[in-house]
This record gives sequence, C-alpha cells and structure tokens, in this order.
Amino acid sequence: MSIILASASYIRATLLRNAGLNIKSHPASIDEEAIAHERKKMGTPPEEIALWLARAKAEKVSRLFKNQHVIGVDQVLVQGKEFLEKPKNHAEALIQLGKLSAKQHTLFTSAVIFKDGNELWSVTTTAMMSMHELQQEEIVEYLKRNPTVIHNLGSYNFEGEGIRLFKKVVGDYFSILGIPVLEIINFFRREGQLFI
Repeated sequence: MSIILASASYIRATLLRNAGLNIKSHPASIDEEAIAHERKKMGTPPEEIALWLARAKAEKVSRLFKNQHVIGVDQVLVQGKEFLEKPKNHAEALIQLGKLSAKQHTLFTSAVIFKDGNELWSVTTTAMMSMHELQQEEIVEYLKRNPTVIHNLGSYNFEGEGIRLFKKVVGDYFSILGIPVLEIINFFRREGQLFI
C-alpha cells in the first residue's frame, strides 16, 4: 500500500518512512496565506485554521490519485494572540525569535486523511513550547549556524540544534516536527492497512 503525502517536507516524509509506511510525496499547491488570512478575519480559532489548511491540501491532492490514501498536514503557531507565520527572510527570523524569547507559544499540528476526495479521519494536536530567554547575540549566532531555519515555522528546527532554545515542552515530539506520526499509524492499524 502506498500513501500520498500532500507535502514537500523532507522531515515529514522521513518520519513516516521510518515508521515503515510507503510514502510518495506530492505537494499541494494551495494559497496557504490566503486561506489562513480569510479564516483569521472570520475569527476562526488557530487549531481550526491548522485543520482547514491540512484539509485543503489533502482534498486537492486526493482528487489526483484514485483509490489512494492522501495525508494533508499543517501547523499554526500562536504566541499570545499573535499568529506567527514562516519568516520570509533572515531579518524576519531574527525578529520572530526575539518575540518567542522567554515566552511560551502554542503549536497546533493538524493531519487529515482523504481517499477519493472524501475525508476519512482528522486529528489536531497541541504543544506548549517554552523558550529560554535569548540574548540578541545568541539569536544572531543561532541563525548563522542554522541558516535554513528561515524556512521553518517559528524560525527553529526542533529536531536539530533548535531544541537547545527551549526550557520546557509539553506535547508530542513528532507533532512538533510537523506530523502526528503515532495518530496516523493508529489510523492505518484500525483500518487493517498496517500490521506489526
């Protein structure tokens, strides 16, 4: 059984492959910013925005692959009442990490599974992420050593050196990395599609 991941994320695909799933990646081309912006204007809670985005990706890709399970995933990060998006450049990453320093933020991760254009299952997980207080020079040095984090939500890579930025985390490790692997595996086991 092959499963389509509606994402270009290397880490998400790797985590699923490491769990023994036969994954093929097919990124969904949706306007995530427009969907999120519209939902925010409507007052949609952040966890539901994550679900909307994951659903839009899975549904779109599902229509391209008949009789295939398609996984859509997305994350929303909220610090206080502010939604933080992926930084567009190094300067934005610097500002973003400054905002997260010494504070707690919430990371919502949603996953949806579609087949033939129909939603079969969904889940949203929540992680509470508390950062150390970071001096400006620490942030500058972190970004120098880890320039690719400007492509990441929150401007950190939790699976790498970014874990050193945190003093406390409450939540599922895989979900923090971008995909709730355990819940997805449990879905396929219940469906009789995955065996030990």
